[in-house]
Amino acid sequence: MIPKHIERRGGSGGYRTLIQYVADARLGQAPGAKIGHFWYAGGQAEDFWAGLAEVEATQALNTRSRADKGYHLMVSFRPEDEAKLTVEVLRKIEKRLAEALGFSEHQRHCGYHVNTAHHHLHVIYNAINPLTFNRHSPYCDYLKLTKACREIEQEFGLAADKGMDENNPEKIRGNNKVQTLEAQSGRESFFRYVQNQRVEIKAEMDKAVTWAEAQTIFLKRGLMIKVKGQGLVVQDRAGKLAIKASAIDRDFSRARLEARFGFFEAPEKILETVKSDTAYAAAPLNQRPEAETLYAQFQAEMKERRAALAAIDQEDRRRYEERHAYWQQKRQELKRLPMLKVDRAKVKRELEARASVDRERLRSETAARKKSVRAACPFSTWKAYLKHHTVSQGEALAVLNSKEQIIQPETVVMYTR
Repeated sequence: MIPKHIERRGGSGGYRTLIQYVADARLGQAPGAKIGHFWYAGGQAEDFWAGLAEVEATQALNTRSRADKGYHLMVSFRPEDEAKLTVEVLRKIEKRLAEALGFSEHQRHCGYHVNTAHHHLHVIYNAINPLTFNRHSPYCDYLKLTKACREIEQEFGLAADKGMDENNPEKIRGNNKVQTLEAQSGRESFFRYVQNQRVEIKAEMDKAVTWAEAQTIFLKRGLMIKVKGQGLVVQDRAGKLAIKASAIDRDFSRARLEARFGFFEAPEKILETVKSDTAYAAAPLNQRPEAETLYAQFQAEMKERRAALAAIDQEDRRRYEERHAYWQQKRQELKRLPMLKVDRAKVKRELEARASVDRERLRSETAARKKSVRAACPFSTWKAYLKHHTVSQGEALAVLNSKEQIIQPETVVMYTR
Protein backbone atom coordinates (compact mmCIF):
# COMPACT_ATOMS: atom_id res chain seq x y z
CA MET A 1 0.00 0.00 0.00
CA ILE A 2 1.25 3.44 -0.89
CA PRO A 3 -0.67 6.39 0.60
CA LYS A 4 -0.67 9.88 -0.86
CA HIS A 5 -2.32 13.08 0.28
CA ILE A 6 -3.39 14.93 -2.88
CA GLU A 7 -3.38 18.61 -2.04
CA ARG A 8 -6.02 20.67 -3.78
CA ARG A 9 -4.67 23.32 -6.11
CA GLY A 10 -6.28 26.71 -6.50
CA GLY A 11 -9.27 26.68 -8.81
CA SER A 12 -9.46 22.86 -8.97
CA GLY A 13 -12.91 22.62 -7.41
CA GLY A 14 -14.36 21.94 -3.97
CA TYR A 15 -15.75 18.94 -2.11
CA ARG A 16 -18.65 18.46 -4.52
CA THR A 17 -16.31 18.34 -7.51
CA LEU A 18 -14.01 15.84 -5.78
CA ILE A 19 -16.73 13.32 -4.97
CA GLN A 20 -17.97 13.51 -8.56
CA TYR A 21 -14.48 12.48 -9.58
CA VAL A 22 -14.41 9.70 -6.98
CA ALA A 23 -17.74 8.32 -8.22
CA ASP A 24 -16.78 8.96 -11.87
CA ALA A 25 -20.26 10.41 -12.36
CA ARG A 26 -22.27 13.60 -12.32
CA LEU A 27 -24.36 14.40 -9.27
CA GLY A 28 -26.96 11.68 -8.64
CA GLN A 29 -25.98 9.52 -11.61
CA ALA A 30 -24.75 5.91 -11.66
CA PRO A 31 -20.99 5.38 -11.18
CA GLY A 32 -18.66 5.26 -14.17
CA ALA A 33 -16.60 2.40 -15.56
CA LYS A 34 -13.58 3.08 -13.37
CA ILE A 35 -15.49 2.37 -10.15
CA GLY A 36 -15.26 -1.00 -8.42
CA HIS A 37 -17.07 0.10 -5.27
CA PHE A 38 -18.06 3.41 -3.66
CA TRP A 39 -19.70 4.39 -0.38
CA TYR A 40 -20.37 7.15 2.15
CA ALA A 41 -19.32 6.84 5.81
CA GLY A 42 -19.24 8.83 9.03
CA GLY A 43 -22.62 10.52 8.60
CA GLN A 44 -26.32 9.91 9.10
CA ALA A 45 -27.18 9.57 5.40
CA GLU A 46 -27.08 6.11 3.84
CA ASP A 47 -26.93 7.23 0.19
CA PHE A 48 -23.64 8.37 -1.39
CA TRP A 49 -25.15 11.47 -2.99
CA ALA A 50 -27.35 12.33 -0.02
CA GLY A 51 -24.18 12.44 2.05
CA LEU A 52 -23.04 15.41 -0.01
CA ALA A 53 -25.84 17.60 1.37
CA GLU A 54 -24.88 16.52 4.88
CA VAL A 55 -21.22 17.42 4.31
CA GLU A 56 -21.97 20.80 2.75
CA ALA A 57 -24.34 21.67 5.62
CA THR A 58 -21.60 20.79 8.12
CA GLN A 59 -18.99 22.84 6.26
CA ALA A 60 -21.33 25.84 6.10
CA LEU A 61 -21.42 25.93 9.91
CA ASN A 62 -17.69 26.70 9.99
CA THR A 63 -17.33 30.33 8.89
CA ARG A 64 -13.91 30.97 10.44
CA SER A 65 -11.60 28.74 8.41
CA ARG A 66 -10.41 29.95 5.00
CA ALA A 67 -8.39 26.80 4.37
CA ASP A 68 -9.50 23.84 2.28
CA LYS A 69 -12.33 22.03 4.08
CA GLY A 70 -11.62 18.70 2.41
CA TYR A 71 -8.76 16.20 2.64
CA HIS A 72 -8.11 13.99 -0.42
CA LEU A 73 -6.35 10.70 0.26
CA MET A 74 -5.38 8.12 -2.35
CA VAL A 75 -4.04 4.67 -1.46
CA SER A 76 -2.57 2.46 -4.22
CA PHE A 77 -2.46 -1.34 -3.99
CA ARG A 78 -0.28 -3.93 -5.67
CA PRO A 79 -1.83 -6.08 -8.46
CA GLU A 80 -1.30 -9.30 -6.49
CA ASP A 81 -3.56 -7.98 -3.70
CA GLU A 82 -6.62 -7.36 -5.88
CA ALA A 83 -8.29 -10.70 -5.02
CA LYS A 84 -8.01 -9.93 -1.29
CA LEU A 85 -9.57 -6.46 -1.56
CA THR A 86 -13.21 -7.32 -1.03
CA VAL A 87 -15.81 -4.69 -0.19
CA GLU A 88 -15.62 -5.62 3.49
CA VAL A 89 -11.81 -5.41 3.54
CA LEU A 90 -11.79 -2.05 1.76
CA ARG A 91 -14.22 -0.59 4.29
CA LYS A 92 -12.09 -1.88 7.18
CA ILE A 93 -8.95 -0.43 5.60
CA GLU A 94 -10.61 2.96 5.14
CA LYS A 95 -11.80 2.93 8.74
CA ARG A 96 -8.27 2.22 10.00
CA LEU A 97 -6.85 5.05 7.90
CA ALA A 98 -9.51 7.44 9.19
CA GLU A 99 -8.56 6.55 12.78
CA ALA A 100 -4.87 7.10 12.02
CA LEU A 101 -5.55 10.58 10.60
CA GLY A 102 -8.04 11.57 13.29
CA PHE A 103 -11.00 11.55 10.88
CA SER A 104 -12.95 8.68 12.47
CA GLU A 105 -15.77 11.05 13.52
CA HIS A 106 -15.77 12.89 10.20
CA GLN A 107 -17.92 12.32 7.12
CA ARG A 108 -16.16 10.97 4.04
CA HIS A 109 -16.88 9.75 0.52
CA CYS A 110 -14.91 6.72 -0.70
CA GLY A 111 -14.36 5.17 -4.11
CA TYR A 112 -12.31 2.17 -5.22
CA HIS A 113 -10.96 2.71 -8.76
CA VAL A 114 -10.10 -0.28 -10.96
CA ASN A 115 -9.22 1.48 -14.23
CA THR A 116 -5.42 1.38 -13.86
CA ALA A 117 -2.76 -1.32 -13.45
CA HIS A 118 -2.69 -0.54 -9.73
CA HIS A 119 -6.16 -0.42 -8.22
CA HIS A 120 -6.49 2.44 -5.76
CA LEU A 121 -8.81 3.82 -3.12
CA HIS A 122 -9.86 7.48 -3.04
CA VAL A 123 -11.20 8.95 0.20
CA ILE A 124 -12.47 12.53 0.45
CA TYR A 125 -12.72 13.51 4.11
CA ASN A 126 -14.76 16.43 5.37
CA ALA A 127 -12.13 18.29 7.40
CA ILE A 128 -14.85 19.98 9.49
CA ASN A 129 -15.76 17.98 12.59
CA PRO A 130 -19.56 17.44 12.59
CA LEU A 131 -19.69 17.74 16.41
CA THR A 132 -17.40 20.70 17.14
CA PHE A 133 -17.42 22.31 13.66
CA ASN A 134 -13.67 22.88 13.97
CA ARG A 135 -11.38 22.14 11.05
CA HIS A 136 -9.03 19.20 11.56
CA SER A 137 -5.65 19.14 9.81
CA PRO A 138 -3.62 15.96 10.49
CA TYR A 139 -0.12 16.67 11.79
CA CYS A 140 2.69 14.60 10.23
CA ASP A 141 0.06 12.78 8.18
CA TYR A 142 2.58 10.99 5.97
CA LEU A 143 4.25 9.32 8.96
CA LYS A 144 0.88 8.31 10.42
CA LEU A 145 -0.32 6.93 7.09
CA THR A 146 2.90 4.99 6.54
CA LYS A 147 2.69 3.39 9.98
CA ALA A 148 -0.99 2.53 9.49
CA CYS A 149 -0.32 1.00 6.06
CA ARG A 150 2.40 -1.26 7.41
CA GLU A 151 0.02 -2.50 10.14
CA ILE A 152 -2.84 -3.00 7.66
CA GLU A 153 -0.57 -4.98 5.31
CA GLN A 154 0.29 -7.40 8.10
CA GLU A 155 -3.30 -7.70 9.33
CA PHE A 156 -4.84 -8.45 5.92
CA GLY A 157 -1.89 -10.28 4.38
CA LEU A 158 -1.18 -7.66 1.72
CA ALA A 159 2.15 -7.17 -0.05
CA ALA A 160 4.43 -4.92 2.00
CA ASP A 161 5.75 -1.66 0.57
CA LYS A 162 8.65 0.37 1.88
CA GLY A 163 7.54 3.55 3.53
CA MET A 164 9.28 6.21 5.57
CA ASP A 165 11.21 3.71 7.68
CA GLU A 166 14.06 5.11 9.76
CA ASN A 167 15.68 1.66 9.75
CA ASN A 168 15.76 1.55 5.97
CA PRO A 169 19.02 3.21 4.79
CA GLU A 170 17.77 3.45 1.20
CA LYS A 171 15.14 6.00 2.25
CA ILE A 172 16.15 9.57 2.89
CA ARG A 173 14.20 12.01 5.02
CA GLY A 174 11.63 13.71 2.85
CA ASN A 175 7.98 13.88 1.93
CA ASN A 176 5.68 12.58 -0.75
CA LYS A 177 6.06 15.76 -2.82
CA VAL A 178 9.78 15.11 -3.22
CA GLN A 179 9.19 11.44 -3.97
CA THR A 180 6.52 12.29 -6.55
CA LEU A 181 8.86 14.76 -8.26
CA GLU A 182 11.64 12.19 -8.47
CA ALA A 183 9.26 9.44 -9.62
CA GLN A 184 7.97 11.61 -12.45
CA SER A 185 11.29 13.10 -13.57
CA GLY A 186 13.68 10.24 -12.78
CA ARG A 187 16.23 12.83 -11.64
CA GLU A 188 17.71 13.73 -8.28
CA SER A 189 15.80 16.47 -6.48
CA PHE A 190 17.54 19.40 -4.84
CA PHE A 191 16.21 18.16 -1.50
CA ARG A 192 17.87 14.76 -1.99
CA TYR A 193 21.14 16.40 -3.10
CA VAL A 194 21.31 18.37 0.16
CA GLN A 195 20.11 15.47 2.31
CA ASN A 196 22.79 13.16 0.89
CA GLN A 197 25.40 15.51 2.35
CA ARG A 198 23.56 16.10 5.62
CA VAL A 199 25.86 13.98 7.81
CA GLU A 200 29.04 15.62 6.50
CA ILE A 201 27.57 19.12 6.75
CA LYS A 202 26.37 18.48 10.30
CA ALA A 203 29.78 17.20 11.41
CA GLU A 204 31.57 20.27 9.99
CA MET A 205 28.94 22.70 11.30
CA ASP A 206 29.43 21.37 14.83
CA LYS A 207 33.02 22.65 14.66
CA ALA A 208 32.23 26.07 13.11
CA VAL A 209 32.41 29.15 15.36
CA THR A 210 31.63 32.01 12.94
CA TRP A 211 29.16 32.73 10.15
CA ALA A 212 32.04 32.86 7.65
CA GLU A 213 33.04 29.29 8.53
CA ALA A 214 29.42 28.14 8.37
CA GLN A 215 28.87 29.75 4.96
CA THR A 216 32.13 28.24 3.67
CA ILE A 217 30.91 24.75 4.57
CA PHE A 218 27.87 25.23 2.34
CA LEU A 219 29.63 27.18 -0.43
CA LYS A 220 32.09 24.30 -0.98
CA ARG A 221 29.08 22.19 -1.90
CA GLY A 222 27.56 24.73 -4.25
CA LEU A 223 25.14 25.93 -1.56
CA MET A 224 24.68 28.99 0.61
CA ILE A 225 22.54 30.13 3.52
CA LYS A 226 20.19 33.06 2.91
CA VAL A 227 17.46 34.85 4.82
CA LYS A 228 13.87 34.35 3.71
CA GLY A 229 11.11 35.92 5.75
CA GLN A 230 11.88 35.33 9.42
CA GLY A 231 13.90 32.17 8.79
CA LEU A 232 16.77 30.76 6.76
CA VAL A 233 16.92 28.75 3.55
CA VAL A 234 19.69 26.75 1.89
CA GLN A 235 19.83 27.48 -1.83
CA ASP A 236 22.12 26.79 -4.74
CA ARG A 237 24.62 29.46 -5.71
CA ALA A 238 22.49 30.52 -8.67
CA GLY A 239 19.60 31.19 -6.30
CA LYS A 240 17.09 29.19 -8.36
CA LEU A 241 16.39 26.39 -5.85
CA ALA A 242 15.98 26.49 -2.09
CA ILE A 243 14.78 24.49 0.90
CA LYS A 244 14.27 25.44 4.54
CA ALA A 245 17.51 25.21 6.50
CA SER A 246 15.69 23.52 9.39
CA ALA A 247 14.51 20.78 6.96
CA ILE A 248 18.14 19.60 6.80
CA ASP A 249 18.57 19.61 10.57
CA ARG A 250 16.76 21.29 13.45
CA ASP A 251 20.07 22.78 14.57
CA PHE A 252 20.18 24.82 11.35
CA SER A 253 17.19 26.98 12.27
CA ARG A 254 17.82 30.72 12.38
CA ALA A 255 17.29 30.93 16.13
CA ARG A 256 19.80 28.21 16.93
CA LEU A 257 22.45 29.38 14.45
CA GLU A 258 22.21 33.02 15.58
CA ALA A 259 22.48 31.82 19.19
CA ARG A 260 25.81 30.25 18.22
CA PHE A 261 27.27 32.72 15.70
CA GLY A 262 25.52 36.00 16.45
CA PHE A 263 23.43 38.10 14.06
CA PHE A 264 23.19 36.57 10.58
CA GLU A 265 25.93 37.41 8.07
CA ALA A 266 25.17 36.97 4.37
CA PRO A 267 27.64 34.99 2.20
CA GLU A 268 28.36 37.84 -0.24
CA LYS A 269 31.59 38.82 1.57
CA ILE A 270 33.23 35.44 0.91
CA LEU A 271 31.24 34.39 -2.16
CA GLU A 272 34.04 35.14 -4.63
CA THR A 273 36.81 33.66 -2.48
CA VAL A 274 35.27 30.22 -1.92
CA LYS A 275 35.02 27.86 -4.89
CA SER A 276 32.61 24.94 -5.04
CA ASP A 277 33.95 21.39 -5.18
CA THR A 278 30.55 20.12 -6.33
CA ALA A 279 27.16 21.48 -7.33
CA TYR A 280 23.59 20.31 -7.82
CA ALA A 281 23.06 19.05 -11.39
CA ALA A 282 19.74 17.11 -11.22
CA ALA A 283 21.62 13.89 -11.96
CA PRO A 284 19.66 10.78 -13.01
CA LEU A 285 18.67 8.44 -10.20
CA ASN A 286 19.31 5.38 -12.38
CA GLN A 287 22.58 3.69 -11.47
CA ARG A 288 23.34 1.57 -14.57
CA PRO A 289 26.58 2.29 -16.52
CA GLU A 290 24.57 3.18 -19.65
CA ALA A 291 22.80 5.99 -17.78
CA GLU A 292 25.77 8.37 -17.97
CA THR A 293 25.99 8.23 -21.79
CA LEU A 294 22.23 8.43 -22.25
CA TYR A 295 21.97 11.33 -19.83
CA ALA A 296 24.61 13.25 -21.80
CA GLN A 297 22.56 12.67 -24.96
CA PHE A 298 19.41 13.78 -23.14
CA GLN A 299 21.07 17.02 -22.01
CA ALA A 300 22.35 17.71 -25.53
CA GLU A 301 18.91 17.16 -27.09
CA MET A 302 17.22 19.28 -24.42
CA LYS A 303 19.74 22.05 -25.04
CA GLU A 304 18.90 21.99 -28.77
CA ARG A 305 15.17 21.99 -27.99
CA ARG A 306 15.47 24.95 -25.61
CA ALA A 307 17.61 26.85 -28.12
CA ALA A 308 15.08 26.20 -30.91
CA LEU A 309 12.16 27.33 -28.75
CA ALA A 310 14.08 30.42 -27.62
CA ALA A 311 14.83 31.31 -31.26
CA ILE A 312 11.15 30.99 -32.10
CA ASP A 313 10.24 33.27 -29.19
CA GLN A 314 12.82 35.83 -30.27
CA GLU A 315 11.55 35.76 -33.86
CA ASP A 316 7.97 36.01 -32.60
CA ARG A 317 8.80 39.13 -30.56
CA ARG A 318 10.51 40.70 -33.59
CA ARG A 319 7.56 39.99 -35.88
CA TYR A 320 5.06 41.19 -33.26
CA GLU A 321 6.89 44.49 -32.80
CA GLU A 322 7.09 44.90 -36.56
CA ARG A 323 3.36 44.28 -37.07
CA HIS A 324 2.48 46.39 -34.01
CA ALA A 325 4.40 49.33 -35.50
CA TYR A 326 2.62 48.78 -38.83
CA TRP A 327 -0.86 48.95 -37.27
CA GLN A 328 0.13 51.91 -35.11
CA GLN A 329 1.10 53.76 -38.28
CA LYS A 330 -2.28 52.91 -39.82
CA ARG A 331 -4.04 54.29 -36.72
CA GLN A 332 -2.10 57.55 -37.01
CA GLU A 333 -2.91 57.83 -40.71
CA LEU A 334 -6.59 57.32 -39.91
CA LYS A 335 -6.52 60.25 -37.50
CA ARG A 336 -5.24 62.54 -40.24
CA LEU A 337 -7.87 61.57 -42.81
CA PRO A 338 -10.69 64.11 -43.27
CA MET A 339 -14.00 62.30 -42.64
CA LEU A 340 -17.11 62.39 -40.51
CA LYS A 341 -16.90 61.07 -36.95
CA VAL A 342 -19.35 58.25 -37.65
CA ASP A 343 -17.39 57.15 -40.71
CA ARG A 344 -14.10 57.34 -38.79
CA ALA A 345 -15.55 55.03 -36.10
CA LYS A 346 -16.56 52.46 -38.74
CA VAL A 347 -13.11 52.52 -40.35
CA LYS A 348 -11.45 52.24 -36.94
CA ARG A 349 -13.51 49.14 -36.07
CA GLU A 350 -12.53 47.54 -39.36
CA LEU A 351 -8.89 48.47 -38.77
CA GLU A 352 -8.89 46.91 -35.28
CA ALA A 353 -10.58 43.77 -36.62
CA ARG A 354 -7.84 43.36 -39.23
CA ALA A 355 -5.14 43.98 -36.59
CA SER A 356 -6.72 41.31 -34.39
CA VAL A 357 -6.74 38.81 -37.27
CA ASP A 358 -3.10 39.65 -37.98
CA ARG A 359 -2.13 39.04 -34.32
CA GLU A 360 -3.99 35.73 -34.30
CA ARG A 361 -2.15 34.70 -37.47
CA LEU A 362 1.18 35.42 -35.78
CA ARG A 363 0.17 33.41 -32.70
CA SER A 364 -0.95 30.47 -34.83
CA GLU A 365 2.26 30.46 -36.85
CA THR A 366 4.38 30.63 -33.69
CA ALA A 367 2.38 27.84 -32.03
CA ALA A 368 2.78 25.67 -35.16
CA ARG A 369 6.56 26.16 -35.19
CA LYS A 370 6.79 25.31 -31.47
CA LYS A 371 4.61 22.26 -31.98
CA SER A 372 6.96 21.09 -34.70
CA VAL A 373 9.99 21.44 -32.39
CA ARG A 374 8.23 19.58 -29.57
CA ALA A 375 7.14 16.84 -31.98
CA ALA A 376 10.75 16.33 -33.04
CA CYS A 377 11.81 16.20 -29.39
CA PRO A 378 8.69 14.92 -27.58
CA PHE A 379 10.03 14.87 -24.03
CA SER A 380 11.00 17.36 -21.36
CA THR A 381 12.10 15.07 -18.52
CA TRP A 382 14.76 12.41 -18.16
CA LYS A 383 12.20 9.69 -17.54
CA ALA A 384 10.16 10.72 -20.59
CA TYR A 385 13.37 10.63 -22.66
CA LEU A 386 14.04 7.03 -21.58
CA LYS A 387 10.47 5.98 -22.40
CA HIS A 388 10.72 7.66 -25.82
CA HIS A 389 13.89 5.74 -26.69
CA THR A 390 12.97 2.34 -25.26
CA VAL A 391 12.10 0.98 -28.73
CA SER A 392 15.14 2.25 -30.61
CA GLN A 393 17.67 1.80 -27.80
CA GLY A 394 17.77 -1.28 -25.62
CA GLU A 395 20.01 0.57 -23.15
CA ALA A 396 17.24 3.09 -22.46
CA LEU A 397 14.85 0.29 -21.48
CA ALA A 398 17.46 -1.24 -19.20
CA VAL A 399 18.08 2.08 -17.49
CA LEU A 400 14.36 2.77 -17.18
CA ASN A 401 13.83 -0.59 -15.47
CA SER A 402 16.91 -0.31 -13.26
CA LYS A 403 15.21 1.78 -10.59
CA GLU A 404 12.69 0.24 -8.24
CA GLN A 405 9.20 0.78 -9.62
CA ILE A 406 7.23 3.54 -7.93
CA ILE A 407 3.46 3.81 -8.30
CA GLN A 408 2.82 7.00 -10.22
CA PRO A 409 0.34 9.42 -8.65
CA GLU A 410 -2.94 9.51 -10.53
CA THR A 411 -3.72 12.68 -12.46
CA VAL A 412 -6.93 13.99 -10.94
CA VAL A 413 -9.27 15.36 -13.59
CA MET A 414 -11.99 17.49 -12.02
CA TYR A 415 -15.54 17.91 -13.19
CA THR A 416 -16.94 21.39 -13.60
CA ARG A 417 -20.25 22.37 -12.20
